[in-house]
Amino acid sequence: MSKIDVIVEKITEEATDIKSLRLVSRTGAALPPFEAGAHIDVHVGGVARQYSLCGDPADTSAYLIGVKLEAQSRGGSKAVHALKEGDCLQISEPRNLFALDAGNGPALLIGAGIGITPLVAMMHQLKARNTAFTLHYFARSSEHLAFSETLLRTDAELDFGRMHFHLGLDAQATGDQLDELLARPEPGQHVYFCGPGPFMEAIRQRCKDWSKETVHFEYFSAEPVEVTDGGFEVIAARSGKRVWVGPDQSITDALSAAGVEVCVSCEQGICGTCLTRVLDGTPIHNDLFLNDAEKAKNDQMLPCISRASTHTLTLDI
Repeated sequence: MSKIDVIVEKITEEATDIKSLRLVSRTGAALPPFEAGAHIDVHVGGVARQYSLCGDPADTSAYLIGVKLEAQSRGGSKAVHALKEGDCLQISEPRNLFALDAGNGPALLIGAGIGITPLVAMMHQLKARNTAFTLHYFARSSEHLAFSETLLRTDAELDFGRMHFHLGLDAQATGDQLDELLARPEPGQHVYFCGPGPFMEAIRQRCKDWSKETVHFEYFSAEPVEVTDGGFEVIAARSGKRVWVGPDQSITDALSAAGVEVCVSCEQGICGTCLTRVLDGTPIHNDLFLNDAEKAKNDQMLPCISRASTHTLTLDI
């Protein structure tokens, strides 16, 4: 995928440990268009990390991203938070795995913490479509509310009542609020949600009886994978190379060490960059990219995080 050279035009402290960065093209040209829910790869600090675009899709003069400084940062958020206005970096073109439905049914947007970022762009696009929506934002406190000025200004423009803030709720109170929000969908309603893993799982459980086509979500990070196998062999079909994957290695790392390169990005099974066809053997799917039906077919996998239940796994690489 081609890279775009950009300049950090503006950095704003949005909330506790959350900064927004306004990125503009180094040439001054408009950036590629995007739809709400899209993300970009940001190449910084020797790594590539995915961040949702949270600006107005109608404005291609700049991209806006929001980044939380993670306590257990693997390098990405720490490197982004060290950037200064005027710094140059490279990004990818936008990709969208979390798109709004094309219909005009009402939208229910639910975010927690930094999970608000893709929902801000959705709010802009839904407003432009004149589509009914409500947004519920869960945060630890008012100091942890990111993009609050944008949300409140939009709420005022729409005669109030669209934005709802839920602050400092414990697990029980959060669950009670989600029970109320998700008791039953309105006719034609779609729900979009993003946030920490436990929050996401709580919503998924409450939506298990909804039509799958009306439930949309995006994970920002994956839970650590517990490896219980003793290793297995991967055959790279195109070159014929046979590579042993130990319990302390990912498939992509083992292949790379053997000279077989696989294009990776998030390395957490979220973005889908390394999606690969399985020609033989049975994968153990640890990713958050494929849905249950796709995983059940066992004909493709994300080798950055998934493993194998068979001794040998043959991949179309």
